[in-house]
Amino acid sequence: MSTEAVIARHEAEYAAVQECLQLAQEELAQPKGRQDKLQKALDAERAAWVSDKKTLEDTIIDLSTSERNAETDRSSREGDIRELEERAKVSIYR
Repeated sequence: MSTEAVIARHEAEYAAVQECLQLAQEELAQPKGRQDKLQKALDAERAAWVSDKKTLEDTIIDLSTSERNAETDRSSREGDIRELEERAKVSIYR
């Protein structure tokens, strides 16, 4: 076999290996791209979940505060009613 034939054969093998490498890199890039998209979607969902969680926690706090205020207002009204009843009784018996 001549030197030129050997060189031509090696160049052909080199080209085939380069092509295989190129295909492997392209195949690797596809799942990587999908993984990147999925990671971005996951990050967005996680951020939305954290935001929703914060909103729910704030709502719970607001409801608890409103409930305490309503209880205080109810107690105050009941006290006012008792006071008015006492005044009415006193004015009737005078």
